[in-house]
Amino acid sequence: MPYCLAEKHTHPESKIITLTLSAYNELQTKYHAELNKLATPHSLGKNRGNALSGAERGITLAQRRGRGINVANNAQAVQVSNLAKSISYTGKGLVALDAGIRIKHVHNTYNQGGNWQREAAIQATGFGAAGIAGIGVGKAVVTGLTAIGLGLTPVGWVVLIGAGLTAGFIASQGADWLATKGTAALYDRSF
Repeated sequence: MPYCLAEKHTHPESKIITLTLSAYNELQTKYHAELNKLATPHSLGKNRGNALSGAERGITLAQRRGRGINVANNAQAVQVSNLAKSISYTGKGLVALDAGIRIKHVHNTYNQGGNWQREAAIQATGFGAAGIAGIGVGKAVVTGLTAIGLGLTPVGWVVLIGAGLTAGFIASQGADWLATKGTAALYDRSF
C-alpha cells in the first residue's frame, strides 16, 4: 500500500521526508514480499514496529532524540567503534593479568613447599567471584545511570564508563576478599 503523505510536510526537512516516503513506496512496490517477511503485522504485538514497518514509522524513529549515541558522520562512528574496541581489549587484558597474578601466587606456594592445591582453590574461587560481582555490579550501575539519561552527552559517557568501572572494581575486590577468606576457612575445615 503506497504512502501519499509527502504533501503534509512543510518544515525544512520536507525534502528528506519526501525522498524517504518515495524510497519506501519504491521498496514497498518492488520488495513487498520480502518486507512482509521482515516486518509482519502480527509479529509486532504492542510494538509499533521498526523502520521497515512503514515510512512514517521510520521517520518518527529517526526524529527521536536522546536514544543511543548520536553519530553524525563516519568519523564519529569510527571513534565510537575504536572506543568499544579499546574497552574490550582493556577488559580482556585486565582479566588475563588477574589470572596471571593468581597463577603466580599458586606457583610461588608450590615452589615454597606449601599447600598449592589449597592456594589454587582459593585463587580460583576468588577469581570467579570477583568476575561475577564486577560484571554484575558494573552492568547494574551503567544500566541505572543510562536509565536516568546520563549517557546523552559525551561527558555523560565518560561518567558512565568511569562509574561502571569503579563500581565493578570495588565489587570485585569485595567479592574476591569474601570468597578467598570463605574458601580458606572451608578448605581448612575439610582437610
